[in-house]
Amino acid sequence: MQETYNFMDVPVFSHGFFAGAETGSFTFHYLKGGKTLSIFTVFTNGKLQLNYGWLSTVIPDHIMRELHTRITQISAFRTVPPDFTKFPTLLLADVSRSPENIAAFKQAVKWLREQKDKEREG
Repeated sequence: MQETYNFMDVPVFSHGFFAGAETGSFTFHYLKGGKTLSIFTVFTNGKLQLNYGWLSTVIPDHIMRELHTRITQISAFRTVPPDFTKFPTLLLADVSRSPENIAAFKQAVKWLREQKDKEREG
């Protein structure tokens, strides 16, 4: 459980633990100006879910496409389909196997946060 939580040390501002019927989860949100972006969720059963289905309802399409490009350049995420209505899921073990994967994922999340900040400023 602690390893799952430690993975979540990414550049976002809010996270919370939720207990579900079968698994718990940590969902990481970016909060600013009273608005929230649900970026991804890590489940206690060892899965990481990209919240594309929700993000695509609040993020412009060109930013979603660029985020997807950045995500799929990461070896552990190469098979994530470009369907922004879905919530693709990967094994956390595959993602966390390489420090480079984790660093690149954190960079992609940071990039998304920066894009959202620019959108709010403009």
